[in-house]
Amino acid sequence: MGLIEPEKRVLGNLQENFPYDANFRQLNEMVRDGNLDIKLILANPRTGSTLLEASFAQNATINTHVHEPFQGSNNTGDAQKGYKTIFERVKPEAKASLQPVRIIVKEISRGLTIGNEYQRFLTLVDSPPILLVRNPLLNTESKIRAVLKSLDLRKSTSLQDVLLNYYARTMGYDDVNTLLRSHHDETPSDDPESQISLQNHLLNHFATFKEYKDWQSMLEETFASQNYKPFENILIDERIYKLEPSATLEQMYYLQSIGRSFIVVDSSDFRLDPQAIVPSLCERWNMPFSDNMIEWGDNGEKLHTGQPNLSVWFERIQNSKRIDQPYEISPVLADFPDFIANYLKDVELPAYYEMFTHSSRVKPTKASLQKQIDVPIAKGIYHRLQEIGLLPPELNLIDKKDYDEEIFHFLKDQGLLSYSPHEAASLEEAYRNETATIKLPNFALDPIFSLMSDSNFITDQRFLSVNKRYLSTLDIVIELMNSNTSIP
Repeated sequence: MGLIEPEKRVLGNLQENFPYDANFRQLNEMVRDGNLDIKLILANPRTGSTLLEASFAQNATINTHVHEPFQGSNNTGDAQKGYKTIFERVKPEAKASLQPVRIIVKEISRGLTIGNEYQRFLTLVDSPPILLVRNPLLNTESKIRAVLKSLDLRKSTSLQDVLLNYYARTMGYDDVNTLLRSHHDETPSDDPESQISLQNHLLNHFATFKEYKDWQSMLEETFASQNYKPFENILIDERIYKLEPSATLEQMYYLQSIGRSFIVVDSSDFRLDPQAIVPSLCERWNMPFSDNMIEWGDNGEKLHTGQPNLSVWFERIQNSKRIDQPYEISPVLADFPDFIANYLKDVELPAYYEMFTHSSRVKPTKASLQKQIDVPIAKGIYHRLQEIGLLPPELNLIDKKDYDEEIFHFLKDQGLLSYSPHEAASLEEAYRNETATIKLPNFALDPIFSLMSDSNFITDQRFLSVNKRYLSTLDIVIELMNSNTSIP
C-alpha cells in the first residue's frame, strides 16, 4: 500500500497549491503505513452511485463508509471538512482493529473540482477508483424531479426571487420591484413561516398560470408524461438548476494522464447484471464477494447520508433492500426545456459516450442485455405502454388515476400484469407496494443505453418500431458512434 509512484511526485507540487491540513496529513500517514485502504466511487449526480455505495457497505471486509464528505466545500473551496469527516470516521475503526481499515468513500465528482482538489485526494487512494456513469437523459430527469419536489420544502431566496418576478410579469409589470412600487407595498416579511407560505403561494400561482390546478398537480401530471418544458422559467436560473460539465470525465482524463488505472461502470449494467458486475468489482478491489451485496433485505447495513435536509434525494435508496433492475423509462431530448436539451446534446451525451465506450468499462454478460425487466406499474408508465402497443391507442390517459382498474384489468386479461399473492392480498395492494409489475425488454425502457450496448439495434425493425418517439434522439447517438470518438 502507500502512495502510487506517479502520484508521489505530484504530491510535492500540490503542497504549494493546497493547504496541507492535519486531517489530510493523518490520513496520508495511515495510507503510507498500510493502515488505511480507501475505496473510492466518483460520479455525477443521480447516476446510481448511492446504490453502489449501499451495495459495498454490506461487504463484511468494509469497516465503514462515508457519503459525500466534500459536499458543500465545492462552493467554498475549503476541502478540509471533507478530510476531517473521513478521518473522524476511520479513527475509531483504527483503534478497534488490528487490521487495515477499509472505507468506502462515495463522492459526487463536482465536490472535488474546486482548485482541482481531486488531484490531492487521489493520492490517498491506492485501489482503482470506480467512475460511475448513466444515460444523461435519465440522470438529468432524476435531478430535475428531485429539485422540483424539494422547492416547497424550505425557504429559498433565489426561488422566491424567480417566482416573484414571474408573478410580476404575469400581472403586466417588468419585475417585482416595479410591482411593489406601484402598490406602495413593503418588502415581504422575513419570518420563516411567512416566507414558506409566500413561496408556496407563488408556486401554486406559477402552476395555475401554466393551466394546472396547483403546484402538486403540476408535478404529478408533468412527471407522468415526462414533460419538463413548463418548468423552464424556474430551471433556467442557475441558482436553482445549474448546468455543469462532466466532472467525472475531467477526473478520468486526469487519471489517464498520470498512468493510474480506474474502472468505468454504467449503472444500468450493474443493475441489469449485478451477479456479473459486482463480483468483478470486488476482484478489482481485492475483496471477497458476498451475496448480500446484491440483496441485503431488511437486516442489511443501513446507509447514512448525513444529509437530512436532502431526504427527497435519497428516499428510494433509504428503503431499498436489493439492487433493483433498471426499470426507469428514458425521456427524449424534446421532453426538456431547450437550454437543457441543447446541453445534453452538445455536452452530456458526448461525455457519456466517451466514458461508456472506454476500454476500462466493466461490461455485463451479453445475455443480460436480453433480460426482461419487471417494471412496477404506475401512472408514469401508461403513456409508454400505449406507445409500444400494450394499451389501446384510443384509451384516454389524461384523466386516469394512478391506480386505474380499467388499465390494470386490461393488462391482466392480456397476461401482461403479474403480482405475487404472497406479497399482496389484492391487485390494488400490489400496486401500492410496487409489487404489481409488467415485463418489458430493456430496449423498450432505455433505447439510448441499449443502442450503445449493441449497435445491431440500428437495423432491428422491432427496436425501431417500438422506439419511434426516440428516433431523433437516437440519431445523435448514432452520429457519436459513427464519429468513433471513444478513447482507445
